[in-house]
Amino acid sequence: MAFRLLGLLAVSLAARIAVAPVSADVLSIPATTSKEELELAACINKHQPAVTDLNAVPTTWHSAVAENASHYRVAGVWWSRRPFPPRASFPLTVVTQLSLGRLSQLEAMCATWAGPVSAAVLLGLSREEALKEAQEAQAAAGAGTAGTVGVQAGSGASAASGGGASGAGGGGGERAAEAEGAGDGGDFSGLGLLPGERRRVREVAAQLARVHALAEAAGPCQLDLMLVYEVYQSAKMAGLLYPVNVMRNLARLQARTPLIGAFDVDMMVGGGLAEELAGDPGAARELLRRVRGPNATGPGAPGPPSGPNGLPPDGRTAVVLPALTTHWHDADPRIEGPQALAEALVRSREGKAALRRQWRKGRLQRFNPLMDHHLATRTEQWLVTSQWYAVKFRHRYEPWVVLDRHGSPWHDVRFRGYGMNKIAHVMHLNASGYTFAVHPRGFLMHRPHKPTRAKMKHRRDTDTTGLKGRAYSLGNQVRHVLKHGVYVTALDGATQACRRELGWWAADWAGPGAAAGVGAGSGRVAGGAAEPGGGSAGGTGGQGGGGGGVAAGSVGGGGAAGGARAGVI
Repeated sequence: MAFRLLGLLAVSLAARIAVAPVSADVLSIPATTSKEELELAACINKHQPAVTDLNAVPTTWHSAVAENASHYRVAGVWWSRRPFPPRASFPLTVVTQLSLGRLSQLEAMCATWAGPVSAAVLLGLSREEALKEAQEAQAAAGAGTAGTVGVQAGSGASAASGGGASGAGGGGGERAAEAEGAGDGGDFSGLGLLPGERRRVREVAAQLARVHALAEAAGPCQLDLMLVYEVYQSAKMAGLLYPVNVMRNLARLQARTPLIGAFDVDMMVGGGLAEELAGDPGAARELLRRVRGPNATGPGAPGPPSGPNGLPPDGRTAVVLPALTTHWHDADPRIEGPQALAEALVRSREGKAALRRQWRKGRLQRFNPLMDHHLATRTEQWLVTSQWYAVKFRHRYEPWVVLDRHGSPWHDVRFRGYGMNKIAHVMHLNASGYTFAVHPRGFLMHRPHKPTRAKMKHRRDTDTTGLKGRAYSLGNQVRHVLKHGVYVTALDGATQACRRELGWWAADWAGPGAAAGVGAGSGRVAGGAAEPGGGSAGGTGGQGGGGGGVAAGSVGGGGAAGGARAGVI
């Protein structure tokens, strides 16, 4: 029932739903929506850059290269209410991010991981397309030339008060708004969204409400879903300038277990890791001790003063899950077979025996086999061992790792699109004193998919001033600063503020019989600089309960103090 209500909220209702902490402004939300869901959306939306010029809202190539602060809004949050595994004792959340085109990959990830998944989904809005749509609507309404001018002006400063996209150019803008069905409560984003953009946000919110409802019914994952949107100059820019590290950080803000694995959405977790962590308290304790050190808390007592294989006891360990892929080439149209094999190997009860068999047949290989990014993991050794082992960092190493949610470094938000974003993060881990240990059973399996246009452009790009060149330049800059200076991770304002303000996020996790958690405010030394931990100690002390979700709408006047006005847009 809760999810049907969500769909109605996202699609049918013009009612305005406040996403600030519960107050008289809240007109209509599902009864099962938790306070924490509302707080999360409100906090992220509140801590956006102030909008002083609506013409500067759409993200462009030049604004991205200049590292100007972008404007994001949360349009919906849906948290899982599935009871198993109990989050009070399950230590690990898979944290992922994706664009709308990757929802099928999220479905596969969710179907093969019986544990919490925190997913941040980006909707990239094209201002160019919205303007074209509005102009066509004006022409159909007989608005004429004056109306076109009105639409263009309406996308600018005239919308600052939260009105629609009608504006200064005469009555044409108003008629276009009516033609597009703008009786939708108006624009409460503070971004001057055009009617078509508002409608698109509502449509996608309804789509994700259905996705979440299906995941709740089918399982086995516990899917926490967040819809974020950003306005771009064009659809091309939306494809190229995907804010991968912003989305990783926002998904991390939604996680509520002590450990996180920031895995790409096309990676499925295998080796029975979720079942092991849910059914074997010893395995959960071991993983906690490996990542957080001997003073980690959770189900059972703290670990020994030092771990096996000489692993350090100070908690600075990144646990590597080896990454595998079935043999498939982009040019091969027969993708269904490799996809099915990947899913079968993840679900297999045979463990590594099934993997070794496919490896010998040439149907399985380490991820990205033509490059050296995963060589340090020593996948061939992992296939035949049952023990943990340490690996050494090497240049351009980019494994997917399990980390401490509170204390580990965040992702540098200057990286957009493909290239160097994960490598820079792993370099930061290494410079911060982390060692790398390979899990003896858990692994990641790549689920093949057709390459996106942005990916193909990245492969062909030889322009040192283009996006690929910029990514490599940023990566080299991070490497240089880590080696010779003080590196402070560039964060968006929402991540910076909300990891401290959200009491339930800063509060630590404690399993049955465990003491209070490790302090959330502990720092991490990053290349000689202390990076703050995940927020102030103390808080509400809850896991957030989980709720039916909220179609959040967006707080107007980003960056304004206090609970700003909000609504479904």
